[in-house]
Amino acid sequence: MRRTALWKCKGEAVSDARAQEIKASRIRRARGKLQPSKALYPGLKMRSSGSGFFVSADGHVLTNDHVIAGCRRVSVKPTDARDHLPATVIGADKPDELAELKYSGTTVAVAKFRKPLNLQVGDKVAVIGHPLHGLVAIKPIFVTGKIRAF
Repeated sequence: MRRTALWKCKGEAVSDARAQEIKASRIRRARGKLQPSKALYPGLKMRSSGSGFFVSADGHVLTNDHVIAGCRRVSVKPTDARDHLPATVIGADKPDELAELKYSGTTVAVAKFRKPLNLQVGDKVAVIGHPLHGLVAIKPIFVTGKIRAF
C-alpha cells in the first residue's frame, strides 16, 4: 500500500472484507515498526506500548501508568535509536495515571516546561504532542486537565 497525495486521491468504495484486509495490513505495519529488530528480553512477549517524553537529559522518561502496569520488564526507544533500550520503573502514580522510567542513555530531546509562575493545585494545564510520532497520529494530540498535585 502506498500513500497518495490528497489532491490525487479519487476515493474508492471497498467491501467490508477488503476494509478488514486494509486494517490488518496497517496493524501489521505498525507492529513491525514497534517491535524491536532483536529480542531485548528473550522469552518475554511485548505486552503493551505507549508514548512518553524525556524530562531530563540523563534518561528520565514520563509516560502513562497503564503502559507499564503488569510489565515485568520495560524498554525505551528514543526516536534517534534503532532499537529498544532497557529501562527501569522509578515510580508510578496510579491516581494521576503517570509513570517515570529511567534508561542508561542520554538525550538532547528533553521536554520544555513553562516556568511555574505560582501554579496552584486545581490550575488548568494543557499538553500537546505526537504520540508514536510518524506511526499512528498525523495530527498532534491536545489534552487539557487540572493540576492535582506537585
